[in-house]
Amino acid sequence: MKKQCDDGNEAKEHLHKLLKKVAFSTNYGEEEKDYTKTINLNIGGGMISYDPYYQKLWFYGHDDSEFEIDDSKTIKRLVKDIEKRYKEFEMKINITRQKIVKEIFDKPINQIIDE
Repeated sequence: MKKQCDDGNEAKEHLHKLLKKVAFSTNYGEEEKDYTKTINLNIGGGMISYDPYYQKLWFYGHDDSEFEIDDSKTIKRLVKDIEKRYKEFEMKINITRQKIVKEIFDKPINQIIDE
């Protein structure tokens, strides 16, 4: 039983770090400014919210549903899915960034050099 609790807490800690990274780099979530430092991330038609102070994980659906998530198996699946989505986000951002850089910096500079 203790091992399962440790697994759950480790999974929550990992999820917390991941949510924080994803929320800040995508600007699709936020950290609450109170003592709990709760991280909220918009995902899957709702918002996943982790409160590290009370170690509570919730999913709030846009249909006003809410679910507390407490089992390590579900938390690990969430981590895996969010990591996959974040990797896809980074890949697409990189492709877009390369396209924009090329578009802007490949413009001719002849008019500057010829003067």
